Amino acid sequence: MGRTIKEARLEKNICPKSLAESLKIGEEQLLALEEGNEKELPEFVFIKALVRRVSEKLELDSSPLISLLKQTTIDATTKKEQKQGFLLFDLIINKFFSNSL
Repeated sequence: MGRTIKEARLEKNICPKSLAESLKIGEEQLLALEEGNEKELPEFVFIKALVRRVSEKLELDSSPLISLLKQTTIDATTKKEQKQGFLLFDLIINKFFSNSL
């Protein structure tokens, strides 16, 4: 998704700073979106709005980008929940065996 946005921006010969200023967002947010740097981005609902605004400015259809964003977010959430589940299971097993010995 970020690559598509970056490619569209480059095709239109727009620098990140100009695009960010025209959208009244921080350049670092735009670059984080283009690079897929989740740590630098706000919550999902704000990312979704950001994708829509950037897409509109670059004359892109935001629907496929939003769909891709949703799927990526679901996948990341599932992986995080699985990891937490395994950690909790490990904790329970360790506690059980340490008490039964």
